[in-house]
Amino acid sequence: CWLDSPTAGTGFGTIAKNVLTALHNTGLYEIDQLAINYHGDFVNKNEVPWQLSPAKILDPKDPHGIKMFQRCLQQNLYDIVWICNDLFVTHEVREFIPQVRAAYKNKNLKPPVFIYYYPVDCEVNAWATGLLDQCDIPVCYTTHSKFETVKTRPELIKKLRQIPHGVDTTSFYPLSKTENDNTKKQLLNVDPSTTVVVQVNRNSTRKQIPYSFLAFKEFKKKVPNSIMYVHSQALDQGGDLKRAVESAGLSLKTDVVLPVNFNLANPLNTKQINAIYNMGDMFLTTHLGEGWGLTITEAMACNVPVVAPRNTCMPEQLGENSERGYLYECKDSTYIDASGFRAKGLIPDIVDQMMLAYQDGNKFDNLKAKKAFEYAKSLDWSIVGKNWISLFNEALTVRSNTKTSFVERI
Repeated sequence: CWLDSPTAGTGFGTIAKNVLTALHNTGLYEIDQLAINYHGDFVNKNEVPWQLSPAKILDPKDPHGIKMFQRCLQQNLYDIVWICNDLFVTHEVREFIPQVRAAYKNKNLKPPVFIYYYPVDCEVNAWATGLLDQCDIPVCYTTHSKFETVKTRPELIKKLRQIPHGVDTTSFYPLSKTENDNTKKQLLNVDPSTTVVVQVNRNSTRKQIPYSFLAFKEFKKKVPNSIMYVHSQALDQGGDLKRAVESAGLSLKTDVVLPVNFNLANPLNTKQINAIYNMGDMFLTTHLGEGWGLTITEAMACNVPVVAPRNTCMPEQLGENSERGYLYECKDSTYIDASGFRAKGLIPDIVDQMMLAYQDGNKFDNLKAKKAFEYAKSLDWSIVGKNWISLFNEALTVRSNTKTSFVERI
């Protein structure tokens, strides 16, 4: 397996933790993981009982461990190779996979089945689809991912699979009003009547967190007794959030609160994050696209109403007709990287949906939040993990019953 470490506080790391745990618990698989964002730290073997190797151990300047991935496949024999990462990252190994298959055949061995799981948060560019050509079983997250993939590579329609990202509903769940009020007091020093807008996201350009500050500024004009908490690193890929708050004309004490000593390498435990989600009266995101939107479904699992843009997979998660949340239209677009133009909302439309969420009253009685909560429960990892076990078992069965490689059979 080549993907983020299960100890990393990332979406890919969450996938690794839950899928590989489900796979390990079958007792049928021996797992080697080439782990991105893992530095050889101590790992509790009760939580991660499989082999972890740091991805960049061969070359510290190779953060994704592409060189180490190639070495692993040259030196070891595998039945299945499972890869999970963005298309533009995995594209670099496209020319190596045929060499691996040829090496197996030269030894009269069946090549491994290559399974590739990937998100799509914008368009699928033909120049970044190399691994889709070479993998045996491509698996996307969402209907949006499938649509964008087939639009660019229509020949993949027959072999493309879809498995949703799971939600850990044992770690993320609703807390009582008393518990929420206590968190508001301890973390924000505000009384229970204060409306709290929460955002939990990586401070990256795609997440557009400073844009959320502008939306909150207008919301606060309508709802003065409100405050925003953004659980994110103040200085990161998306810029300096402290300066963004000040530039928006907001206060870092009374308007927008950022965490103290935030560290991506040492994130808060799930109990603390769960409390942060729960203290929110609404969850706001102004992102420019999501491959899944993990923090959104985690907020749903906590029964917190979500305000989000109608782009990428958001209609799937919140409902085409906003049955499970508050979708604002995207009437503008912007260009931030080579993925293409991304749909973007306008501040008045964002604020309108925030006001609808506010006017719908107590989140415990919010019908959209209740439907979102049921949706999140349907995505629990205990359910999604079974889909992966079935897929891995299918790959092994086909591999054992065919004289050719899986990709040749397809």
